[in-house]
Amino acid sequence: MLPLGRTSLLAQLLRRPSGCRCITTTRESKNTTNLENVDNPPPSDDAQLDEFTKEFLKNRIEMTPFQKILLGAGSSVAALIDPRRHDMIAALGETTGEATLQNILQTMQASEEGQRILTQKPRINTQTVNLKRLRSLAENTLGHVYVQFLDDNVKCSDQSCS
Repeated sequence: MLPLGRTSLLAQLLRRPSGCRCITTTRESKNTTNLENVDNPPPSDDAQLDEFTKEFLKNRIEMTPFQKILLGAGSSVAALIDPRRHDMIAALGETTGEATLQNILQTMQASEEGQRILTQKPRINTQTVNLKRLRSLAENTLGHVYVQFLDDNVKCSDQSCS
């Protein structure tokens, strides 16, 4: 079996046919140009796609292997020069994380819980969790660490984050 490319893994995670190599961007990104999906338009049954998948498909940019190498090298240098450049660290992760994505996908597909997560695609954010409950969890749990991160970095209250 041929190894899966990074986009093929994302496509499987999003339950979408594979085919292009791409990265995602946001409207706030200043270093990339948002291209329309000329070669790979989104599936015609948009009603079945969740908002995350629609946003991913809308904002992806196709890349050749050469472009991925250049972006990986450039983002590596930029991240080494200024480790606070989170955009460069994210770009580096997206262009070089294929083996990790393969491992994550295989691990998730091998377990019942992972398959359920891939099917349901739940979102963990400040609107979907009870922050007060997370603060009451044991110190080394994901929930407690998540709310501690929010408290330290985003200054959350029990009601909302700013």
